[in-house]
Amino acid sequence: MDVVVVTLCRESLAKAIQSAHEVIPEANIILITDKIRADLTLGMLRNKGLAMARSEYTCFLDDDIVLSKDWYDKCMKALQNKSTIVVAGGDTLGCIICKTKQFKEVGGFPKMDSFLEDKLGDRFVILSDAICEHEIPRGIPVIQHMLYGLMLNFQTESKVGVYHNPRKSVKQIFSFLKEGSPDYAFCELFWIVKTLFVLPFILGEKDPNKK
Repeated sequence: MDVVVVTLCRESLAKAIQSAHEVIPEANIILITDKIRADLTLGMLRNKGLAMARSEYTCFLDDDIVLSKDWYDKCMKALQNKSTIVVAGGDTLGCIICKTKQFKEVGGFPKMDSFLEDKLGDRFVILSDAICEHEIPRGIPVIQHMLYGLMLNFQTESKVGVYHNPRKSVKQIFSFLKEGSPDYAFCELFWIVKTLFVLPFILGEKDPNKK
C-alpha cells in the first residue's frame, strides 16, 4: 500500500513512518515535503502524493501520528465490505485510507481538505472507534501546535488557510470536554475565532454580483 505523508520533516516523522511499516503490509512511503503557501494548500499537496500512488489502496498519514493495527483493520474492513465507500478514516483526516482508483476519479481532496466529508458524502465513512495516536505531548505543546496551524494563513475556495464549520466545532468542543481533553477543547475554540476573521472572504466568494 502507498502511504502519502505530507511533512516538514519534524522529529515526529520517524515514528510515523515506523508505525506505517509496522501496521501496513508492504508500506511504500511517499514523502511530500513542499511547504503550504498561497498557491499550494494541504489538500493540493496530498493530491500530489495521490497522483504518485499506484497501489489499490492509498493511506494518507500526518507526520505526527502513530497508527495502530486496530485502526488499520477497521478502515480496511469498511472499504472492503461496501463497494460504494471510497474513503475510510477515524477521528482525524490525518490518517485515512482510500481506494486509489476511485479517489482519483472523484478528484481526490478538495482544495480545502477539511471539506472532504462534504465532497464525498456517504462515500466517506468515519469510524468513531478507529483511533490514532498523536505524537504531540498533551497540554501546552498541543496548543502551540494548533496555533502554528492557525497562523499558516486563511483559506476559502481561492485563499489559503483553514477554517472549520462553527457548528461542528462547538460539538467537538463539548466532545473533547466530555472525554477529559480540555487542551484539545481550547484549541478547537481557536478555529471558531479564526472563522470570524475568514468570514468576509467566504461571503465575498458567495456574492452573486462578484465577477
